[in-house]
Parts: sequence; structure tokens; C-alpha cells
Amino acid sequence: MAFSVEDKHVIKLFRQTKGYGTKQLLQMFPEKQRTLGGLKALICKIDNTGGIHRKPGSGRQRRARTDGVVDQVEDLVLSQEDPPHIGGSKGGPIQPWPPMCSVNGTCPPQPSHILHGLITII
Repeated sequence: MAFSVEDKHVIKLFRQTKGYGTKQLLQMFPEKQRTLGGLKALICKIDNTGGIHRKPGSGRQRRARTDGVVDQVEDLVLSQEDPPHIGGSKGGPIQPWPPMCSVNGTCPPQPSHILHGLITII
């Protein structure tokens, strides 16, 4: 069972003011069904940081798209010697990129624009 924020504050208060350890806290709150390992980890965190909140920036990074990565990917795509290809991901033949302008005068988007559009989707 996870510790609620209120429980963490109470444990922090008892740890910092009275110096209670894990076994004393387990005996004080038997109805909470806490584990010794979970309480030890929380007390260790309180002792090391002085608080119960996570350190800013810790944990899994939610977004890998940074300006540097976007620029690197764009440079790699534009530096290819062969023209970009369409298809081939589902076992079909890889077809070359369509001609730059069709008969009716419409031009397909450039690879850098497609790349930028794909990155913003991700």
C-alpha cells in the first residue's frame, strides 16, 4: 500500500522531532499495514533530503524531443544521398519519392517539412 501525503508528513514529523525508527512507527500505526522495507525507504529519503517530495527533474523523462534532437534528425534525413522512400514498412515494395511537381501543378511537401510534421505528432 502506498503512503498518502498525509502519512508521509506524519512520519516525517515523528522522525525529525522524536527520532522514531521504523519499528516504532510500525507499532504506532498497526492499522496502516505498512511494510518494514517501505518505511525504511521513506525514512532514508527523509534523512537524506529532509523532505518527502520528489526531487525536481527526477523520474522518467516524458519527452525526448528537444531542439538539439530535432536538428540532428533533420540533418540526418537531409544528408542522405538517396532520395527518401515511401512504404516498405508492411512488406510491400519500397517506392521512390514522387516527382517534385505533378501535371496539375501541385508540388508535394519537401522532406524537411514532412519530418517536422512527423516529429510534432510524436
